[in-house]
Amino acid sequence: MPACAAGAGVITAPLRRFFFWVIGLSVPFYVLGAFGLRLPGFPILPLGALMAFVPMLAALIVVCRGEGVDGAKALLKSAGDLRPPTMPSAAICATRRYVLAHC
Repeated sequence: MPACAAGAGVITAPLRRFFFWVIGLSVPFYVLGAFGLRLPGFPILPLGALMAFVPMLAALIVVCRGEGVDGAKALLKSAGDLRPPTMPSAAICATRRYVLAHC
C-alpha cells in the first residue's frame, strides 16, 4: 500500500470537531439570511454573509480548546502572515513547467 494511502479516509477528532462547529455556527446565519435580514450599514449584503468568518471562528474554538490560548495566538499569527513564501508552491512550479513546455 502506498504511504499516502495509509491514512486515507481517516478523519481525526479535531477535524470532526471543526466541521461540527462550522455547521453549528453557520445555521443561525443561514436562517437569519433566509428571512431577508440585512447587515446594518451594508444594505446590499444579507446577514448570511457573515458566514464567511465562521470557519476561522470554528478553527479558533477547536485550537483554543485543544492547545489553549497560546495555540490560538499562533493560529492568528500564521493566518495574518502576509510575507511571501520563501519557496514557490507546487501550483506555481506546475504552471511554469506547463508554460515553458507549451510556448
